Amino acid sequence: MATRTTDLRRLAAAAMLTALSCIVSACGKVSASHPFIEPDLMPPLLRAVEVPDRTSIAVSFSEPALLESGSLVIEPPLDLQGVAYDGARMLLSVADQTAGAEYQLKAVVTDERGNGLGMAARFYGHNGDVPRLVITELTTRGSRTRPDRVELVALSAGDLGGVTLYDGTPGNYRNRMVFPAMAVEPGDFIVVHCVSTGEPAEVNETASKAESNHPQASAEAYDLWLPDGKGLSGNNGVVSLYGRPDGDLLDGVIYSDRTSDSDERYRGFGTRRMLERVDELVAAGGWQITGELARPEDAVDANDTTSTRSMARASDHADTDSRADWHVVPTRGATFGGPNTDEVFSRR
Repeated sequence: MATRTTDLRRLAAAAMLTALSCIVSACGKVSASHPFIEPDLMPPLLRAVEVPDRTSIAVSFSEPALLESGSLVIEPPLDLQGVAYDGARMLLSVADQTAGAEYQLKAVVTDERGNGLGMAARFYGHNGDVPRLVITELTTRGSRTRPDRVELVALSAGDLGGVTLYDGTPGNYRNRMVFPAMAVEPGDFIVVHCVSTGEPAEVNETASKAESNHPQASAEAYDLWLPDGKGLSGNNGVVSLYGRPDGDLLDGVIYSDRTSDSDERYRGFGTRRMLERVDELVAAGGWQITGELARPEDAVDANDTTSTRSMARASDHADTDSRADWHVVPTRGATFGGPNTDEVFSRR
């Protein structure tokens, strides 16, 4: 009887070891400090979506992940040509993207243990031909007949697709315009109208400088309207330009009618939001300051501006990323859509 009891105990112990071995194999890990199994129930996490070229989309995860067959949807449609994996990075080969076009990607991916993630992400079509651009003129105290505007000039040929103009900065903005695909040549002016009423004449000129018959359109420039534009901050603001929404800084300008003594809490800039925008542009290398921290005195002085007295860069497009590049033009001296005047407003 004793021998039979011992055999039964051995069989029970062996069965328990076999079961435990199966659980460990399925779940993948055992805690060194706890006798119970800790199953991996976490799905892969989406880290980034990038577009290294016009026919590729790179999706990065927190761990290796596989695309579920038939789950990928891209809108507007891009035909999938193939899928490759490199560690936690999935590379999708697709049909040629439109430069600057906004796409939405949806898919389901799973890790090696079957944990699934349903994901959705936006990206912009790759543009490998962004031209050199500078902001050359702006009005921030516009009127009904002369609303706020921002002028850019192309210093080299290229495609504006995906270039992004911010009323603010990427991390803190009131509004932005992501440019559609459109070819420009050196010397071309682009005027962005910052007030939009939605009337039919507000036609974005992407192929010809004569596409819009709006009374405020410039005959010699490409005119575009900021979507839902309500105008720029009149006295105290930041305007910045980037190669794409998450891209490199191309240019920026800070303007203010304040001084360091205007507000003790925000270095004189008036609001936390304005201060954050200023510091973001300075940190990105887009604006030079005279001290360790930016002050209103480092900005373009907006005190004398009106709807016809714009803030303008010098006509030679000098760009030192500082207030030294800018001046306020005389009354009726705004020249949107053409070369700037170097005349300076004087109160005398």
